Amino acid sequence: MPALAGIIHPHLFHSRDFVDKMLCISRGTSISEPSVVKVDNYELGVLDGEIYQHRKNKSFSALIGNIYNFPEIKNILKQAGYPNKEYSVAEALFFLYEIQGKKFIEKVNGDFCIAIFDKDLKSFLLFRDRIGKNTLYWSCIKGYLVFSTHIKGILSTGLVPQEVSKSGLSAYLSLGYFPQDFSPVKHINKLLPGHYIKWQTSEGVSVKSYWSLSGCFTKDSGSPLSQNDLFDAFEERLNQSIICRSQGIKNSLGLVGGGLGSASLAALLSEHQTDLKLSSVSIKGVRDPDFIASLEVSKTLNLPHQSCLVSQEDLFSNLTKMVWALDEPIADSHSLFSWQLCQLASQNHSSFFSGMGAKELLGLHQRYQDTEENLNRRSNLASLLLSFKDPLLKTLSYTSKKLTFQTLQFLYRLEWENTSLFEKFLFSEKEKRKLSRNTYDHFNPYAFIMKFSKIKELGSATNSFLYFDIKTQLCDRFLVQYQNFASYFNVDWHTPFLDHRLIEFLASMPSEFKSNQPHHPSPLEHILKKRAFQKSFIQRDRVHRKNFLDNYVDQPFIQKIAKTLENGVLVESGLIHPHYLKRYVLNLPITRLSFNRLFSILCLEIWYRLFIVNRVDSPNLNKSLIDFLNE
Repeated sequence: MPALAGIIHPHLFHSRDFVDKMLCISRGTSISEPSVVKVDNYELGVLDGEIYQHRKNKSFSALIGNIYNFPEIKNILKQAGYPNKEYSVAEALFFLYEIQGKKFIEKVNGDFCIAIFDKDLKSFLLFRDRIGKNTLYWSCIKGYLVFSTHIKGILSTGLVPQEVSKSGLSAYLSLGYFPQDFSPVKHINKLLPGHYIKWQTSEGVSVKSYWSLSGCFTKDSGSPLSQNDLFDAFEERLNQSIICRSQGIKNSLGLVGGGLGSASLAALLSEHQTDLKLSSVSIKGVRDPDFIASLEVSKTLNLPHQSCLVSQEDLFSNLTKMVWALDEPIADSHSLFSWQLCQLASQNHSSFFSGMGAKELLGLHQRYQDTEENLNRRSNLASLLLSFKDPLLKTLSYTSKKLTFQTLQFLYRLEWENTSLFEKFLFSEKEKRKLSRNTYDHFNPYAFIMKFSKIKELGSATNSFLYFDIKTQLCDRFLVQYQNFASYFNVDWHTPFLDHRLIEFLASMPSEFKSNQPHHPSPLEHILKKRAFQKSFIQRDRVHRKNFLDNYVDQPFIQKIAKTLENGVLVESGLIHPHYLKRYVLNLPITRLSFNRLFSILCLEIWYRLFIVNRVDSPNLNKSLIDFLNE
């Protein structure tokens, strides 16, 4: 499992051996040995990564992840007069930093966590990739700066108490995941994508941005292109992303889920990988249209297909290990399939590709179309009130800041309440107030959404919601699943749609280019039509697999699991009220909502036992789920 961990001690002679333990607890199924460097009071290590240390002044660089433009970086070094020799990636990044300072990161294309220690400047920099494929947590406590790609790594030091974050838990009960810089543990923060931590001996710690997604949406894309030219330009950039990620890879695997994104990726990838196989997962005894569609992709492209059919019980058998690998509970039952896919990929392959991000970048979710329609159907009263928003807020600002904020929140909710932003809430504010009385007021979802004030300046509702999803749900709900599961099984996961150069190109395109509206063909359709895919496949209706789990609430083995929650540690600790747990979770009629809520509380119960109640350095992951919950 790729991991990066480190600690800056408050004093030169306070150094202790924390890092080996931090890395070993994050190992997963990897058999690699950690690499560790120690200079003065700085201690850093990587697992399945690289470290370079300068021989003279002991400055160092460290990297986990993948850099996709390594030849470009070596060319910059050559032009700057550095020797024309073979460099490790970490070494090349260090010398690039020597040339350009902290702006070196602007030249780096990849999915990474990068650390640079400059001994001469007594400065330490820690970067997270632009999209947030790799998580990076940090805590500044008791004079220490401690950081790791895994929460369990930080907790293993004993410096940070195993105490739940009330604001994080409240956010989870609203959204079903931990957005932005929220984490489930008090005193631990999550570094935002496209940001870096700077530690200066004389100044302490600061967090800064090096990449702006909103700026990509608002910048001029240049001279207007025809639809076909735009589609060709998109295909060319996607191809470039695939090529730089697939170089040197043999026996690769492509995950197909029946969507246009994974099908387009498989079609293009097959033109560069002669030994490509496709793979998909489904449930035994269920007619799964997505699985059938994935078989059609394999047939159309004449590629071998590796499939896995799992039973209902098998889906839940590894839930404890899943939550341990995730580091955070996630209220997304699709993670059950994500785990199976990553496990399947690891059996005979060292890497796999997926179409992750295609729906968000190209507006292919049905909810984006629903958003446009709902905004267009706003009531006349709402439209009238919103037309006076600016003068009304200006007037109120002279009287009361609190009233101004409350009015702004009301108007913002009035404008967007019928859209997908508010439909995503796991529990309403009223329900959350009763379910978790000790935490509900620590996170206001409406105030959180208002924080993204720039999204209203992006030109269209589609762009606004694409921006919000990429900044929150994509990295904090979906990427964290696949990346952590892939890392757990020691297999490399590639996401060509999430190349930041492709994202910048797509963001600058007109919103109709990123549309799920009828009569608006997408660039993915353009790719598939050129490769003889049937119209029936391209225009088929999607059925989400997690909908198949709705009836699981009534299954005996799920009811047995649910029964343990009534006397679980969440209830015992007072975080969840037992009466409203039954009312809002356990006794709901059989609907998608009831299963999602049950799954969310179940994952939270497992996580709380692993990360708060028990010691993180001795988890018991081999017990059955029922035995684990009955401990």
